[in-house]
Amino acid sequence: MKKIACFCLSLFVINLAIAQVEGASELPDIRSSKIIYGSPVKITEYGVGFELGFEGNIDKAGYVAYNLPVSRTFDLLHNDGNYDFMGKAKPNNPMTYFNPGIKIYPTGNNGKVKYAVGATLAIGRGVQSEAQHMTFCSYYEPPGGSFVQEEYPNYMNRKRFILGAMLSNSLTISSGKHLITGFDFSGGYTFINKLDGVKQETKILLQGGFRMGYRL
Repeated sequence: MKKIACFCLSLFVINLAIAQVEGASELPDIRSSKIIYGSPVKITEYGVGFELGFEGNIDKAGYVAYNLPVSRTFDLLHNDGNYDFMGKAKPNNPMTYFNPGIKIYPTGNNGKVKYAVGATLAIGRGVQSEAQHMTFCSYYEPPGGSFVQEEYPNYMNRKRFILGAMLSNSLTISSGKHLITGFDFSGGYTFINKLDGVKQETKILLQGGFRMGYRL
């Protein structure tokens, strides 16, 4: 994960340097462009994964755009490698998100380095694994006639659904006609947070990632 993060940061710095070296006359008018992008590192409140998305302008001047990203994350931090009694590994709690939103560019999106702020819906569905109880296994282990007793957690997959809203921030670097890189960060709260259809407490939503894209 550290190597991926270093690679993304290096690519962002290189793209920023290219954007600064190129003359302003070489940067085309991009106000009416559409962007297809991907995020090799997507971080959410439930884990780390990847994202694919599409961005397009709403107005001709390039001040307001819509954003349609879909992401998939996995809880790698808490995947401790435990196994249940049947030898089944603990799941890594996959989540799928759809985060449609609106982005506002205060100075328009026509330029090398552009900041945008906006509002984003957070719609997520996935699985949360929980250890419900322990299973004890006893057996006789030669040589020496020792009696061994081991315990294994029994994991149960619970269906999770969340619906919330976030304030989004993004920084986009354009180098040349097509290539873009950038960073995104969003934060907010859930309106709906359910496990197996049972309402849970309100949860803080935090999402961010490195973005690479291509202008059409």
